[in-house]
Amino acid sequence: MALQSLGIGSANDGTGDNLRVAADKVNDNFSEIYTLIGDASALSTGISATASVITLTTPTIVTPNITGTAVMADLDISGDVDIDGTLEADAITIAGVTLSETISDTVGAMVGSNTETGITVSYDDADNTLDFVVGTLNQDTTGNAATATILETARTIGGTSFNGSANIAVALAATATTLATARTIGGTSFDGSANIAVGLAATATTLATARTIGGTSFDGSANIAVALASVGTAVTVADESTDTTCFPLFATAATGDLPPKSGSNLTFNSNTGLLTSTLLAGALTGDVTGNADTATTLATARTIGGTSFNGSANIAVGLAATSTALATARTIGGTSFDGTANIAVGLAATATTLATARTIGGVSFNGSANINLPGVNAGGNQNTSGLAGTATALATARTIGGTSFDGTANIAVGLAATSTALATARTIGGTSFDGTANIAVALAATATTLATARTIAGVSFNGSANITLAPTDLTDVTATAVELNILDASAGNTAAASDVASSAGAVTSNNFKISHTLTLAATLADNAEHADVVITSDKVLATSSVLANASIDVDITIHTVVAGSFKVRITNKSGSTLANDSTMVLNYRII
Repeated sequence: MALQSLGIGSANDGTGDNLRVAADKVNDNFSEIYTLIGDASALSTGISATASVITLTTPTIVTPNITGTAVMADLDISGDVDIDGTLEADAITIAGVTLSETISDTVGAMVGSNTETGITVSYDDADNTLDFVVGTLNQDTTGNAATATILETARTIGGTSFNGSANIAVALAATATTLATARTIGGTSFDGSANIAVGLAATATTLATARTIGGTSFDGSANIAVALASVGTAVTVADESTDTTCFPLFATAATGDLPPKSGSNLTFNSNTGLLTSTLLAGALTGDVTGNADTATTLATARTIGGTSFNGSANIAVGLAATSTALATARTIGGTSFDGTANIAVGLAATATTLATARTIGGVSFNGSANINLPGVNAGGNQNTSGLAGTATALATARTIGGTSFDGTANIAVGLAATSTALATARTIGGTSFDGTANIAVALAATATTLATARTIAGVSFNGSANITLAPTDLTDVTATAVELNILDASAGNTAAASDVASSAGAVTSNNFKISHTLTLAATLADNAEHADVVITSDKVLATSSVLANASIDVDITIHTVVAGSFKVRITNKSGSTLANDSTMVLNYRII
């Protein structure tokens, strides 16, 4: 009922409630209070359970102690919550996201950021699975690869690119017929006295992955042209007339974007105006200093051995029958020669220039100085792709031109200064080679095997057939290669159902997913450990991982995982004693 106020009137004039009416109203008010917060005979300290509606408008309640069950339609807590017992909720959200989705997103973020091990782990939000993908087998390494057969950075030796995958041939001196020390080329001893057959790369046809060289895609199936930097159409020229040795520039064609070139066999003295060349062709006008190589007659006839000679025809000069020495000794190859005995003329051992400059990668090279090739890095070494991650040295050093080479640095191979051709042409890869020009050696297109088989991830490979690299101990995988779905169910993998009707016992199953109901043979106190249960399964390996959960609040510890079995330790975490004959369902997943 509503509160009944006593009418006291405006003055003591008899207009207020009389004593009986006033006492009745007081009794009614107190009766309602007792009914709401008491038992109609005594007041209690709490709020009566018979009260149908109690409205508290933003009250401050300090440390309330509710011993029973509080039923609330909504509860909004702005501070911390400390729950000693079990928290049960039909649904839990975090920042508006369900708890299961939050856990899924957290796990996905954790595994998705793993990029250090070479195993990519991704989380499939559609079916709550973790997908493990093993990367390519040629992982980057730190330090020098112990079994490196090719160099990360190719080196240029004697004008030939060398990456350690095979021996290379270095041009011999022009008059060489045999080598002082025989060399091994393609596994065959070679001393220069006869032709040898050089085995070509067994599998060289195309690259598995095309590479970009100078902006052009290259897969090995055909030659490519590497574009050079744009050539200017004009240069700024200054008047200079003091250098005694200059090298005139020339181009290899009359028109086009071409790099300028020079040759040590054509020099110009800007101080005197003298142009010097090892050979001149064509008509000459004006005075000539020295002897003209192409003269056919002499302006003034000379007398040789008593016979007049003007160059128009050969003459016979009779030699003295008893001549044993020259009147004036001559120097030949640095050795004085007067005709009294034979002399040995050695080739220059320290030649610094070539008689004929060669073109390497479109750049003229005569040996007088280092050259840079298009597509070569700042260190002077050719850039490569697809080689061992950090290999800088060869597992086995190679001997090139008499110098040991392991790939850690460039080596200099001395070329003979006058080397223009071989005394005897040699056959290389089926092509005759005498040193006068570059040759192209075609790689075998039909090679099927390697000379030496290689081991890849424990599997021998010689190129004669494909090999399959299977991941170890991943029997229960999906059709996707090297993908392990931990939570995927699989047809035919029915959970094993069995009972352990005592406090300890064994469960035997040959399935990956094992489920059984354990019945307690005695009470299990809070925080007490249950005796170990042995799970026997032929799917368990010594390297296996086992996931487990239970239908009630207990801790499950998996230990002693060996081939064929593992042990389970159960600890009561329910907060109270588990009764005798009570049951729990245990589930295991073997990975």
